[in-house]
Order: sequence, then C-alpha cells, then structure tokens
Amino acid sequence: MNDGLSKEARMINHVVLFQWRPEARADAINAYTSALAALPGLIPGILSYSDGPQCSLEASGLHIDWGFVMTFRDAAAREAYLRHPEYRRVTEGHNAWIRENVHVFDYSLPASAYAALAPAEGW
Repeated sequence: MNDGLSKEARMINHVVLFQWRPEARADAINAYTSALAALPGLIPGILSYSDGPQCSLEASGLHIDWGFVMTFRDAAAREAYLRHPEYRRVTEGHNAWIRENVHVFDYSLPASAYAALAPAEGW
C-alpha cells in the first residue's frame, strides 16, 4: 500500500476478541467492559471505540463472546495506550481472571480513512 503515509503515521484499528471463562460472573464482565469503554476519555490518541457481544451467524471455529474495536491516531498512540497506567489498571484488575482466551488483531488504515475521522478530530 503506497498512499504517501509512513507506517508510523497511519491510523491503527485495534480489534480484541474475548472468550469469557464459564465461571465469570455477569457483574464482573460488565465492570470490565465498562472500564474498557471509558478508556477513550482517559487516554489521548483514541479516535473511536465500539464494542458488543458476538452476534455473527458465521461459524468462526473460535468461541468468541464479546469484542471491541479501537481506532488510534497512529502507531505511537497505540503504543502509549499499551503503556498507560489506566490501561494497565483495567487489564490487570479484571482481565486475567474473567477471560478464557483473548485474540488481538491490529491493522493500519489507508489514507482514505482519514477523511471520515479527521474533520471530527479537528485535524
């Protein structure tokens, strides 16, 4: 992909999919997912966030219960998020004991994606 943007300058979609442990309580899952949803207001560089339970009719071969997608301004914003104390607090406080499996997939967005997000961010 050659659209004039360096690898570091591209927006990043961060896709995270979870399988909950059978013994995970609904209140613990809700606390964790609410804490994740609050991160965009606490950590700079997150342009968008969406989440929800699995609702696909297609069989994936994986047991996935819930997932989220975060869009970062660039790779540096993603790296700052992963080091941010609030991210660490949320993931260390909830994540390990309620999840059975987690799958993470990140990909960079083409320059054409900037037109949709940039005006809202005042770029």
